[in-house]
Amino acid sequence: MTEVPSKARISRLMEVLSTPRPNGSRGERETSLELQKWLAVHGIPFRIHDFRQYPFFYECIGVWSLALPTVLAACVWWRWGWASLLVAAVALLGGTLDQLFHVPLITWPGARRGQNILIELGPSDAPRELVLCAHYDSKTELLDHRRRMVLLRSVPVAAGLALLLGLAGPLDLFLVRSGLAWAGVVHSVAIVLSVPMLVVFWALGIHLTVGRLIEPSQGAVDNGAACATLLELARRLMEEGAERLETRVILALFSGEEVNMQGSRAYVASRRWGGDVGVVNLEIVGQNGPYVLWER
Repeated sequence: MTEVPSKARISRLMEVLSTPRPNGSRGERETSLELQKWLAVHGIPFRIHDFRQYPFFYECIGVWSLALPTVLAACVWWRWGWASLLVAAVALLGGTLDQLFHVPLITWPGARRGQNILIELGPSDAPRELVLCAHYDSKTELLDHRRRMVLLRSVPVAAGLALLLGLAGPLDLFLVRSGLAWAGVVHSVAIVLSVPMLVVFWALGIHLTVGRLIEPSQGAVDNGAACATLLELARRLMEEGAERLETRVILALFSGEEVNMQGSRAYVASRRWGGDVGVVNLEIVGQNGPYVLWER
């Protein structure tokens, strides 16, 4: 069999890893199959780690961010009293449980089986372990990472305003029933505060829901090149004798990473950790520009 030059192998891999592959899409499933086929052709052992994936995680949060704050503003404007506090509590609870505590209260629609691809080399009882990882899914968001971060920094402020508006409803109702002059002031202030809250949550909602409708990211740099790098590393380790490794080496290709890191979180939760373990996550490999290092 004629040896295929390394550059040609990487080029073929990047043809697969330079196509849109949003979570839950046909492109993502086909990419997973192509990666598995590439590993099988090169005789590289691997296993599939299945997990429960919520591919429309951000779309669900986006719809929630558009709908619930709008209902909250309506409660305040039309003086629905205690209803504003209930709506504010439900709105904040939904986003918080899903985003921070990974409880799929609102992000469960479209749930499916996700697949992480794990290449495990070296002795299983080695005292040291090195995990190198990347992700093969691509993002669907409207804004790039820097613009998104500007928006996300405003979300806690908007959430605080939503809580204040929720409390303003019962307070306004109490003042109106008591015949106090402050009722008009509280209502006017609440209306004013509802405007910046709506601006932030509507911007967030549009950002998250529209992304899948426009031309998606090709995902070549984030994170196709990193996947190709790990696969070529796996091939070289096998070629040079993986059985001679003294350190356990795990090369992990995660899915669900662009939807709140679902694949990597599932992998971390699925196994026991102990001993001397190092983890390196490869991102934006092969791009033009300065080298970037995140420590966490």
